[in-house]
Amino acid sequence: MKPALLYLSAGKDTALIDKRLLRQKKGDIFSVGYVTYKVLEARDTTDLRASYIFLDGGSLSKSEVDSLKKLIVQKT
Repeated sequence: MKPALLYLSAGKDTALIDKRLLRQKKGDIFSVGYVTYKVLEARDTTDLRASYIFLDGGSLSKSEVDSLKKLIVQKT
């Protein structure tokens, strides 16, 4: 068997082995049957998605709206 890299996502990968791999920490080594796994990297990320962002001109000044727009564009 050749070595392979697995890229797992907690929300998408729900098989039992995937769940077990996702619980491990960087550097952990464990075996399941004849296959041995080593965790090379583990990181948590948060992915957010928005269809639109409403900046209310009735409760925000024009300069506040412009400032927020610049901040939002920088983060995308």
